[in-house]
Amino acid sequence: MEEPVFSSLSVFAALVLIVLNGFFVAAEF
Repeated sequence: MEEPVFSSLSVFAALVLIVLNGFFVAAEF
């Protein structure tokens, strides 16, 4: 589970979630 690909994918997924969260919050207001 300590593969660089897994680490990069997890960081990418976190960034996507943050961007989507910000987008939905901006869409609400």
